[in-house]
Amino acid sequence: MRKYSLIFFIFLINIQLHAQHDMVPSFSETTDKEIEEQLRYKTVSLYKINKIPDQVLAADNLRSLIILVSDSLKAIPVTIGKLDSLRFLSVANTAITELPEEIGQLKELVELHLSINYITKIPAVIGELKKLKVLYLMAMYLEEVPKEIRALLQLEKLDITEQRLPYRQIHSSVKQPVKGLELPKEIGQLKHLKQLNFYGNQSTLIPKQIGQLDSLIYLNLMNNNFATLPGEIGDLSSLKVLDLSSNKLTTIPKEIGLLQNLEGLYLQNNQLGHLPAELSLLKNLKGLHLNGNKIPLQEIAELQLKLPALKIFY
Repeated sequence: MRKYSLIFFIFLINIQLHAQHDMVPSFSETTDKEIEEQLRYKTVSLYKINKIPDQVLAADNLRSLIILVSDSLKAIPVTIGKLDSLRFLSVANTAITELPEEIGQLKELVELHLSINYITKIPAVIGELKKLKVLYLMAMYLEEVPKEIRALLQLEKLDITEQRLPYRQIHSSVKQPVKGLELPKEIGQLKHLKQLNFYGNQSTLIPKQIGQLDSLIYLNLMNNNFATLPGEIGDLSSLKVLDLSSNKLTTIPKEIGLLQNLEGLYLQNNQLGHLPAELSLLKNLKGLHLNGNKIPLQEIAELQLKLPALKIFY
C-alpha cells in the first residue's frame, strides 16, 4: 500500500466539500450496503476498491462519483460514459494509467478532479466536456497539456500541478517524462478562466497568449524553470495575485506596472538583481515577496518610499 502523502490529504479536504457529510468515506473498504445507501442520494464515494462496482456504473441520474485511495484500481471502464447525468467526478490515488475515450460522453460534467494517478495523457475528447468549469490535474505524469482545452470555454479554474515529482515511486508501465510540461498557446482562448495553477512542472516557457486571459484573478506559476516573462503578462487587467516564486527569473518586464489590480506579488527565490521602476505604479499592491534574490537594499528602500503602505518581505 502506498503511503498517504500530504498532497493526498490536501486533496481529500478539497473534495470533501462536494460530498454530503454522511457520504464521506471512512478509512475502510466501501461495502455494498454503503454503496446502496449512497445511491439513494445520487452521490457515491468509493474507497479501497479494485473495480468500480456494476451497480454504480448502472446507476440512473448519478450526480457525483468520488474514488479515493484505491491502489488496486488499474482502469476506468468504458461504461463510465453511460453516467450521462454525472456532474462531479474525482479519481485520486489509484493505479490507473489512462482515461477511456468514453470520458468525453459525460456531457453534464462540471468538475473533473484527477490526482495522484499514473496518467500520462488526457484524451482529446476532453474538449467535448463543454460544461466543465473546474479541471484539476495534480501529481501525475502528463506528457503534454492537450490543445483541446481551448474548447472548454466555460472553464473557471484550471489546476495542472506537480506533474514532475522525482521523488515519487514510478509505475512499472509508466516512463518518467524527460522534458518539462508546457502550457499550450491555446490557453489564451479560456476567456472565463479566473484561477490558473501551473506549478511544479519544470516548465521553461510562458506563452504570450496568457495575456488574453481577461478574467484571470489568480495566477500561480511557482516552482518551474522560467527565466523570462512575456511582456503580455501586463495585459492581465483583472489579476490580483501573481506567484512567480522559485523560478530562474533574472528580470521582470516593465509591463508589470500595468497590473493595476494586483494585490500580491511573489518573486522570492529567483535570480533577480534589480526591480523594474514600474513597480511603483502598483498602487493597490499590498504584499511584495523578494526573499532569496540579490536586489540592492537601496532599490527596496526607494520602492518603500513610493509605496509606504506596501509590505515588502526580503
